[in-house]
Amino acid sequence: MSSPAEELFAELQEDKKELRLNIILTSIAGIALTLGIIAQFNEWDKWLEYLAFAIAFLAGGTQAAISATTQLLKGKLDIDLLMVLAALAAAAVGEARDGAILLFLFSLAGTLEHYAMGNTKRAVASLMELRPDTAHLRLADGSLKEIDVEELKLNDIVVIKPSERIPVDATIISGQSAIDQAAVTGESVPVDKQANDKVFA
Repeated sequence: MSSPAEELFAELQEDKKELRLNIILTSIAGIALTLGIIAQFNEWDKWLEYLAFAIAFLAGGTQAAISATTQLLKGKLDIDLLMVLAALAAAAVGEARDGAILLFLFSLAGTLEHYAMGNTKRAVASLMELRPDTAHLRLADGSLKEIDVEELKLNDIVVIKPSERIPVDATIISGQSAIDQAAVTGESVPVDKQANDKVFA
């Protein structure tokens, strides 16, 4: 059974592939849109203008169309469907350029959002990687047992030895120490903690 950190890293790999595809499609849409606008303003052959805008539609709207179709099959309407319909409506009234611009900007926004979410997930994954996989559980007879962190339950008593990382968010019931919480709180120096203080994994 994989740990939450391993699952998150696997998800990040899939997100990276999806982001790469988004970047490629958005770039194609942007280039095609630019060519279409240049062709339109320079009054080049209409077929070149239409071809460029058609490519911009396909590249910029593919992801939105897939998402809209998936949600529609579930009986849901979302912003992707509205964007696709608006772009198609613009093309239907002879404003293909405006529809292409709309889909390009929507694709660009989605790509940037995907990139930002990826950064957030990577930061969370890095924090999860710092957390130890096991903890020292104090049993009823006073002895210690090393167990997986996922096996800990509410009100379990965990013993943290010097230089060990904190395995779970907890409240100190005895003892005191200076604890590095920089990864969670941003404090640059270890903070003195004692009984009844909270600590974070």
